[in-house]
Amino acid sequence: MTALEAQAPTLTTLAVEIEQFHNKANDAMMSLVEYMVLCGERLLEARKQVEQGGWNAWVERNLTMHPKTARDYMKFAIHADVLREHRPDSRVAAKRLLQRLDLPRLNASDEHRAEAARMKKDGMTQHQIAEHFHVTPARVSQWLNPERAKMLDRRRQAQAAVAKRLLEQKQKAAAVKKGPKDLSLAYGHLRKAIEAMDRTEGANTEARRAITRAQDALYRAEDAIVEASKAS
Repeated sequence: MTALEAQAPTLTTLAVEIEQFHNKANDAMMSLVEYMVLCGERLLEARKQVEQGGWNAWVERNLTMHPKTARDYMKFAIHADVLREHRPDSRVAAKRLLQRLDLPRLNASDEHRAEAARMKKDGMTQHQIAEHFHVTPARVSQWLNPERAKMLDRRRQAQAAVAKRLLEQKQKAAAVKKGPKDLSLAYGHLRKAIEAMDRTEGANTEARRAITRAQDALYRAEDAIVEASKAS
C-alpha cells in the first residue's frame, strides 16, 4: 500500500461524511452548492474504492439516498464551477441547470473510460452514462469499446469515399445529359447573332471574327461531350 493509499479515508468514514453533507445540503440554503459539491466529491472518492459491479449495492446498504441521487451529486462535483456560478437554490434546480446548459464535453481520458466501464458493470445503460458525463451515447460507446469505435470509423470513411465517387459519377452523367441541350441553345443564339449582323450594313469585321471563334468553341465543346459520353 502506498503512502497516498494509506491516507485515503475508509469507506466507513466516507459513508458518514456523505450522509452529513447530504443532510446539510437538504437543510442549509446558504451553503447548498458547496455541500452538494462536497457530497459529490466524497461519492466519487468512495466509488474508486468499491469493487466493480457493487456500487449501487454499496449506496443502498450504507446511505439513505437512492443511487440516482448519488449520480446527481457526483455530477455536481464534476461541474462544480458551473454550480458556483449560477447558485441554484435546490438539488432539482441544479440538476435542471446542468441539463439545460450546453456544457463542453469531457475529454476521453483513461479515468473517464474506467469510470464509464465501472458504471456499465453497475448496471447503468449507455444513455444513463452519457447523461452523467454530458456526452452522447456514441461517445460512451467509444469509451467502452475503443477498438470497435476505430473499426466503425474506418467503415464510415470507406462508405463516405464510395458515396463521393458515386456522386461524382452522377454529376458527370448529368452534365453529359444536359450538355447537348445547352449546346443547342447556344447554337440558336449564335445563329440569331449572325443573322442580325448580316442584316446590318457595315458590320464590324472584328465582331464577325468573334462570332466565328465562339462557333469554333462550341464545336470543341460538343466534341468533348461526345468523348465524355463514350468514357462514361
